[in-house]
Amino acid sequence: MQGPLSNARYPSYQELINILQNGNFAHLPHLTAKDVHWAYDLFGKLAAFVWGRMTKQAVKRAVVEDDLILEEKNPVLHSNVMHIDRHQILVTICDPLQLTLQVYIERESHAVLGMALQGQFDLLSGKGFKPLHVYIDPQSALRSLDTKFPNVPIDIAGAKDYVPKADIKIRRIKERYRCIKAILAWNLPLILVRDLIAFAVSRMNTKCSAAINQTVAPKVLFTGLRLNFQKELGLAFGDYCEVFDGMDSTSKARSLPCVALHPCNNASGSWAFISMMTKMHY
Repeated sequence: MQGPLSNARYPSYQELINILQNGNFAHLPHLTAKDVHWAYDLFGKLAAFVWGRMTKQAVKRAVVEDDLILEEKNPVLHSNVMHIDRHQILVTICDPLQLTLQVYIERESHAVLGMALQGQFDLLSGKGFKPLHVYIDPQSALRSLDTKFPNVPIDIAGAKDYVPKADIKIRRIKERYRCIKAILAWNLPLILVRDLIAFAVSRMNTKCSAAINQTVAPKVLFTGLRLNFQKELGLAFGDYCEVFDGMDSTSKARSLPCVALHPCNNASGSWAFISMMTKMHY
């Protein structure tokens, strides 16, 4: 179909349907409107069409449903540091919310870990959640934080003990990370390790957990926003995308070739991308 489309100077979806149905062309291929719909659904628009005709789309924010947010506002946190591909990630599980939080840390120092954990506290407090307790691994550098947060007790496990919930979650994150990395058509650069981890964690937060005996995903319980199927699952880490880059009167393309990274977890369902040309994040 690409040849006729380019010869027709890249018509829109509806214009192509009109070509098939308005009777102006004889000897048309045996295509129906449904065939065109499936082709666009499977392969998307041609890159040339997007480069030349993309326009800015209005963003509609999802409505917060307060009755979906978990009523229990004092979660117990289980934290540990995950190491993978020369990266360190502070992973925290919120119980009974079963929400997984992750933040990249440059090094395991008292100051860096303190800021990372404080950032997770702030994220929770933004939705009205106040941590009741934090359990940490005795072998982790997190033990240096036992007196940093006077309003939130830091409980260090005993000798030869560990934090089961954090360790189990870290193992599952690594499993998903390896699965996604293995099927990429290109080698994962180190600068995208943290983005792949963020994507893996975002997928875990959309899965219902038997631990809270609910049919509502942790992300929904935390935000009060129902998951948009098209925005949440319409992309995957590593997908090629064209991202709107503004309009002007020049012949410059209206989009940038990018790679999809992970959802931004906002009410508009935005995604994070990295430009294939500038290597900048969007």
